[in-house]
This record gives sequence, C-alpha cells and structure tokens, in this order.
Amino acid sequence: MLTGIRPNINRMNKKRVKPPIYKSGHVLFITDGFPPRVGGSSVLNYNLLTYFDEKSFTVITRYSLGANKLKRENRMSVIRLFAQISRLGKLNDWLFRLQIPLAKIRIKILAKKNESKLIIGTYPNLNVIDLAMRVANDLKLPFVSYLHDTVFEGNIGTRLEAHARKLSEKIFNQSRLVFVMSDGMAELYLKKNEVETIPLRHTYSEKIFEATIQKNSPKRFFWGGAIYKINIVTISNISNCLTGHNIVLELATNTSETRLEQSGFNLENCDLTFYRDRDEYIKAIQNCDALLLGLDDQMDTTTHVDEIGTVFPTKVPEYLASGKPILVICPPDYFLARYFTKHDCGFVYQKEDLKDFDKILRDLSNQDLVGEKVKNAQKMLDMHFRGEEVVKVMSDNLKNI
Repeated sequence: MLTGIRPNINRMNKKRVKPPIYKSGHVLFITDGFPPRVGGSSVLNYNLLTYFDEKSFTVITRYSLGANKLKRENRMSVIRLFAQISRLGKLNDWLFRLQIPLAKIRIKILAKKNESKLIIGTYPNLNVIDLAMRVANDLKLPFVSYLHDTVFEGNIGTRLEAHARKLSEKIFNQSRLVFVMSDGMAELYLKKNEVETIPLRHTYSEKIFEATIQKNSPKRFFWGGAIYKINIVTISNISNCLTGHNIVLELATNTSETRLEQSGFNLENCDLTFYRDRDEYIKAIQNCDALLLGLDDQMDTTTHVDEIGTVFPTKVPEYLASGKPILVICPPDYFLARYFTKHDCGFVYQKEDLKDFDKILRDLSNQDLVGEKVKNAQKMLDMHFRGEEVVKVMSDNLKNI
C-alpha cells in the first residue's frame, strides 16, 4: 500500500558480497511499482532488491509521465517497457493494453539474451502480473508471484471484479510459489482458500533511534503516505481532533491539497509535505512527537474487508525504528490492529475512542507507558523487518524450485 518517500538504500549492502536472487540463474523481475514512481510497492520492491547481486536480475517496469518522482540511486538493471500518463486515470488500462504485444516480444528477447531461468511478477496491477505470467508460460519458465495486495478481494465491487477473480485463480494455479507482503494476507489465504503463501515482509536496515519521550502532550503528529479510500475518513477524523486541541498534523503525502479539500478534509492545522529524499523523510519523523497509522471502518469505505483487513503499510518499519509513540486507529479485527496489540508496540484505538481524545493525549503523555511501547516496537523491528532475515526467507524458498 503506499508512501511518498525514496526507498531505502542500504549502505551495508555496499560493503558485503550480495547473493543472487536465484542460484540457478538470471531472474526477470516484472513489476508495476519501482522508483522513481511513488508508492508503497515501489518502496517494497526496491528495498528488497538492494540485498541481491544486481547482476542476478533485471527489473522490467513502467515509466509514469507527469507524476511526482522519488530520488533513486542504484546500479540495478532497470528497463522501462511501458508508460503511464498520470492524468489519464482509468484510461491507462486502455493505454497499457495497447503496449502489451510489443512489451511481450521485448521481454522474451531480454529473457533469451540474459538466459533467464525464473520470472517473478508482482501485484498490485492486474495487467502487469498477467503479462508476466503469459511470458513465463510462453517461455516455459517457472513463475513466482509476489502479492502486495489481495488480487480478487481488493477488486470486489469494482468494474474489474470478474477479471480479478479469474486472474487470482490463474495466479494460484500457475505460480510455483506465492509470496505475500504481510502475515495478514497469508492468514487470509490459508483460512479462506486453504492455500499456503509465504510472507515476505518489508525491510529496514537503517538507524534505530533512541526513545524521545515527551513530558507533556504531543504538539506535532505525523502521517506518511497516500491518503485515499482506505484511510481518508480516519485521517480526516484525527485531523479534526487535533485541530480542536491546536495540535499540528504533518501530512507527508503525494495526495494533493485539492483532492483532500474535495473530500471534505479539514486542513486548518495541517502541514502538507512531500519528501523525495529518504533522509529528509526520516528527519521529519524525528521532528514530530507521535506517528499515525489508520484504516477506515467497513461502514466508511467501499474496500472489501478481506483487503483492508490485511493491509500492513510500508511505513511501519520506519515508525517502529523512530523511538516515537505510534497511534493506530482502526477496527480491532484488522491485521494492523492485531499486530500492534499482540506485540504491545503502539497505542491502538477504534473510531469511537476519538470522541474522548483527551484520554488518548493523556496516554501519549504517560512516560512509562510510552517507553515500554517504544521498547517493544524496536524489538519487533529487529525480529520481523531486518533485511537479512527477509532475504533468507526468499532465498531458501526459491532454491527449491
């Protein structure tokens, strides 16, 4: 899901020999999200690939014309075979379909040139992962999928529902392995479809900050990432609460001021920012007193519960590393709430709790409580989101193909 920041460039990776993604040979990594494109998938893909030998894979992706861009620094082989025009909206589906025949031919040529032995396709773009599967099938190469969102569930109630259902079935039938970006998604697929998937979590390998615990109520809150149909009501409600207490809310987002205002968002006490550079983004987090995570209730969103209930935002690892208290607003049965509750690493509330925002502020001013949750947060970061561990999960599973 989604973030207006530059992906992590792990300096440690420059000092050690990186392993190949797939020991049996070259990999084509076909994805919709990759820098300089903004978004959680872009961050997730880039951060993961920094841990591997750049010669062991080629990234095939698209270029977004007219959109905000992230800074990027890498030596990866990245080939952009198809374009998107940001202002076209839904017409980009039509534009992409026009580009598929030529892109398919060029990918096959690249696969043969590099003697590729494996194709990895990512979602959330139906057209891109479908293209990746078609190429793998034509070339008789093993195919592995990496799902950042649910395929069918996330499209229920949309014009793409029928297509997404068929494609979801195709993904699980054709994929030799299915990686998913959160344990919540793995739980869902096991319970609902009786299908085992492999969580391939976010990665973080930068500085872990010492706790900075405020003696008084927080004066500046921080939200990082896109504001859209899965969270806009919750973030708007929080904004209203903070305005009533004269507290500043920094919104580090690619979502435009016009779009927020059209949605009825109260921006009176908000600072709208966008960070192309990751160091600036991390610094902005450190300049705030508390960090926000939020997802809308089912009554406030059109997104199916099986999609929104498994969301685990890309920004969670840097929040856990920040030394700041984390405020989570969402229904208790969502995976996001369950994670923070289980590990006691954040302050978890429901929509109804915002009515007594004074209590929330008192909790955030409790130094002992904040200190314990920050300590647990950094423990979870080390346990669940260290790049070396994520890479090991991926490598150990791929070597069996």
